[in-house]
Amino acid sequence: MDKRERIRQLLPLIDQIKDEKLRNGVLEVWVKAWEESEWEDVADCPFHVEIQEASLIQHTNFVMTIAMAMASLARDTWHIPVDMDLLLAGAVLHDVCKVLESAPQEGKPGKQSAIGENLVHGAYGVHLALNAGLPLRVAHLINTHTPQVSKLPKVIEGIFICYADYAAADILLLGKGMPLVLDMIDFKFCR
Repeated sequence: MDKRERIRQLLPLIDQIKDEKLRNGVLEVWVKAWEESEWEDVADCPFHVEIQEASLIQHTNFVMTIAMAMASLARDTWHIPVDMDLLLAGAVLHDVCKVLESAPQEGKPGKQSAIGENLVHGAYGVHLALNAGLPLRVAHLINTHTPQVSKLPKVIEGIFICYADYAAADILLLGKGMPLVLDMIDFKFCR
């Protein structure tokens, strides 16, 4: 099976992206990340180098599913327009950079790579998306999905991706007694 088909098998919601050019660009980004990485099989890449229980693929599918559910509920409840193609593209690519931010390590889920040590999380995913000719709006979603950057999402699809990602991450981090994503956010409005 070629890498493109392997990605489609692992991340089946990609096929729900209706715009063929966008869908192909998303697949291209995943394949390029995998080819540049040290991972023999992208399915072996961990969500987090200290968490063995979850792969990046599981995390990405979880985030995509939660983001789609929130978007559908908001659309149905409040009639909020949602670009589902944009939402899916951003959700499936939000952590593609982790394929390059980590590397295999015997006996552990992985280790941080030179890219992971030297670039802010998400930066390489933005680079890959723009180089693949994806719209700036998709790169914006990748860039703003993490509290490690100072930019906030400017579109509703980014809100769904952020909260889906924070929930998916914090569920696993809490179980390990690790700092939560929520610990990185300054909730000024709660004071």
